[in-house]
Amino acid sequence: MKGADWIRLVILYGFGMAAAAAMGMLGPLVGDLSSAMRVAVGVAGGALLCQLLPGSLFGSLIGALIDRAGARRILLAAGVLLIGVDVAQFFVSGLVWFCIDLLVQGLAVSAVLSSGQVMVTALAGGVDQIRNLTIWSTVTFVGYAAGLLIAATSAGSVHWRYAFLLHGALISLLPVVGLVLPRVRATVAKTDLLGVLKEVAVLRLGLALGFASIAGVGTNAGISIYLHRVQGVSLAFSASMAATGNLLSMAGSFVVAWLLSRGALPGSLAAGISLVAILCGMVLYHPAAALPLVIPMLFISQSCASAVTALTYTSLPGKLVDSSKIGAATGLVVQVSGIGGMLGPPLYFAVLAGNQWLPIAMTLVLLWGGAFLLMPFRRLPWAPRAEIA
Repeated sequence: MKGADWIRLVILYGFGMAAAAAMGMLGPLVGDLSSAMRVAVGVAGGALLCQLLPGSLFGSLIGALIDRAGARRILLAAGVLLIGVDVAQFFVSGLVWFCIDLLVQGLAVSAVLSSGQVMVTALAGGVDQIRNLTIWSTVTFVGYAAGLLIAATSAGSVHWRYAFLLHGALISLLPVVGLVLPRVRATVAKTDLLGVLKEVAVLRLGLALGFASIAGVGTNAGISIYLHRVQGVSLAFSASMAATGNLLSMAGSFVVAWLLSRGALPGSLAAGISLVAILCGMVLYHPAAALPLVIPMLFISQSCASAVTALTYTSLPGKLVDSSKIGAATGLVVQVSGIGGMLGPPLYFAVLAGNQWLPIAMTLVLLWGGAFLLMPFRRLPWAPRAEIA
């Protein structure tokens, strides 16, 4: 890739981090939101699901809009919307208005992640495309961690809302810098916005990532309390281990990229990832497993979720029969994985509540086995570089 393409990739990664950070900020601020809105913590935590709803319900439509209006235009508009939401979150006083704000924010987050991926796909073809999409597949993990750090600056204090202003200030230049990004031509037929639903391979990729997302997000949500209850460690320690594992999980993405660049079959990688995830998960959740063994198993399990994300993103361009529908395809994958992310926490909280190893093991086999069976098995064809205006 040329130097200009690297600069564009950095800018796009910045947009992705801004969107993911908006999601990562909310968890540490739930207690503050509960106190400010005078509602129970559970109610405040449930309200945060409003941020996930737009992507889970309308991801395909957002992707189709990207194909129709152009990825650059949607990306810049969504970036401006993210900043506006940050300002609104600083001022809103009622829970209903805050939920409306989160719905708008969720729409912007989904638009940024989908349009950003379309533009990353368009930067290059061949091995360069695999590398770029692998780097992009880490943006959610890195951005989420950045959001946690932003929230930590004011969480638990009377100035907790300043975290939103800090986030808005940090991303304020992105819509301006984003003007240097190229336009990706919109060529999809206006009468067939949801034609991507006929692409069976894309549906399989989305469902495979959805199954893996249930396992990955479920583990992130429930592992801290589970380790505290079963291993007897403090919540602070178990939460810090889960956060560390999230950052280290990027290794899974880069291993997948390295293997794909050397001709590895996606189906073989999916089988290997699923098998490793099941075996590590069985050790991770076994009540008799020693803590020095449990922690590495946690890190590897989180890396498997990252690896499937990279495998899905890098496989997507080559699985499309009609390459003009790349936006709709990306939106569909984001939508299905978002649904998986919503289902993960309640499922894992329910399964882990009994501290029974057999139901946990069965859940792991069903989720990771499902991800493997749904992944297309043909060799990854090199996708051509998208046409850039």
